[in-house]
Amino acid sequence: MKALAPVRIRFTSLRKRLLAAFIGVLLLSLALTGAIFWVQIRVYDSQQVQSQLANTAPTVLIRVKQQLESYWQANLPESELRTQLERVARDNGVRVILTDFCSHVAIDTAYTGDLSPLPADQVQPNCSADLADSDAASGQPSSLFLEPGGDRVRQTTSLPGDGSWYYRAYIAPPYLAAQGQALPLQARTIIIAKSPGAVEQGALSVLLPKLAAAGIFAVALTLLVVLVLVGAITRPLRTITAASERMAKGDYDQRVPESGADEVSHLARSFNRMASEVSTAREVQRQFIANVSHDLKTPLTSILGFSQILAEESAEPTQKRAAQVINEEARRLQRLTLDLLDLSRLEAGQLQLRRAVVDLNDLAGRALAPYAELPVNAALRFLDQRTPGPLTISGDGDRLMQVLVNLLDNAVKFCDPGGSVALRTERRRTEAVLTIANTGSGLSPEDLTRVFQRFYRTDHSRASRTGGTGLGLAIVREIVAAHGGRVEARSEGDGWTRFVVSLPTIEGGQARAANPSESRSETVPTPAGG
Repeated sequence: MKALAPVRIRFTSLRKRLLAAFIGVLLLSLALTGAIFWVQIRVYDSQQVQSQLANTAPTVLIRVKQQLESYWQANLPESELRTQLERVARDNGVRVILTDFCSHVAIDTAYTGDLSPLPADQVQPNCSADLADSDAASGQPSSLFLEPGGDRVRQTTSLPGDGSWYYRAYIAPPYLAAQGQALPLQARTIIIAKSPGAVEQGALSVLLPKLAAAGIFAVALTLLVVLVLVGAITRPLRTITAASERMAKGDYDQRVPESGADEVSHLARSFNRMASEVSTAREVQRQFIANVSHDLKTPLTSILGFSQILAEESAEPTQKRAAQVINEEARRLQRLTLDLLDLSRLEAGQLQLRRAVVDLNDLAGRALAPYAELPVNAALRFLDQRTPGPLTISGDGDRLMQVLVNLLDNAVKFCDPGGSVALRTERRRTEAVLTIANTGSGLSPEDLTRVFQRFYRTDHSRASRTGGTGLGLAIVREIVAAHGGRVEARSEGDGWTRFVVSLPTIEGGQARAANPSESRSETVPTPAGG
């Protein structure tokens, strides 16, 4: 039989670890408090029992002596003596034991089992020769009870039965203990005992429910305080975490409050300093790229013009081919330069959108039609899954067409031979959702997180063959964000790679203006035919 693996509870978040630590300290404190309280109760119980026994024993001793005198003088049955002693013990809450000269228990008011001899060195008092005095010899009564050790109360576990007992042991008067009498019971030692635990049991019955209620209240109150404290400790850290995640997505204008404990405020200051430096570096980089791209436009235009003239007028095949290569590379460099300029303006918010009412259905149909008609795409199957009727949004038609073209270019470029490219539009509450999907090898989890970064390519060899610059999806993200929407890539292992664009409809834009905090998360169905 296979052994079960041990269950390990792992606390991955700081909040859970702090909560677990506080609860552990609380439970440990309650356990220690309970243990100390229990020890104190037992000590108090022991002291109370000893005090009660010291106060009660002389009275009990007198009554026992009276019963013994009656027993020997009136020659009463031993059963009658036992009954009377049990009454005395019960009335005073003690235990009375009589032993004979052989240390055998003759009568025990609390135990009826096997009465074995008591250990003489533990319980029995030392009898001196003075007991056999003249009174004993003459058989005259004596009022003297000899108590070894004075008023000392001792403790033993050697009495018949179970448990620990506090006791006082007395030597019977000589005339009661004299040997040689014909009476069947000879009392040498009188033991008056009291068991601890009465106070302890009373404390348990009275205090335990109250302690349990107090403990539950303390735990609940402590948990409430702990939750508040843990929240106060982790709230600044969660704020910094959220800001760092937004920075990872490209929003570099993040700052966090520099308040809280010294360590947290120091972390916040370090984060703000880092965010400021990153934002400055990005701005310098953007300005540099924009300036270089702008400065390259004029020489590239000249190179394109002269290379085109050389290619058309050159009669030498080698020169003609060289001019054509120069022209093609210059065009590729010009596309890269224009893309860099567009991306820099979009990131800086300098690109003005010419907003108008746009029918996203009509725009998507016009974008898809040329791809389906191109002979080079004859091996692909194009699926038009637009929702019936108009799907109106407010946006820049030219920039939205650029989004559609970039996404369709990407889908066709990375679609497997003989595969499918699907375009789907639909309305979801206050959003217009556009999905462009293609069959193929899909995207890895790493690609999904980086696919919208500038110059990132999932397949370098294919991108180089098809002339990609690695900026198309980055431009798509910025244009969609400028329209108040969002775009995401999905590859769920079903053979389809999807790019989903969500844009607010005209009604949705008004609703968002009224409620800026509203956000939704939706799934994209698999295109038909997939």
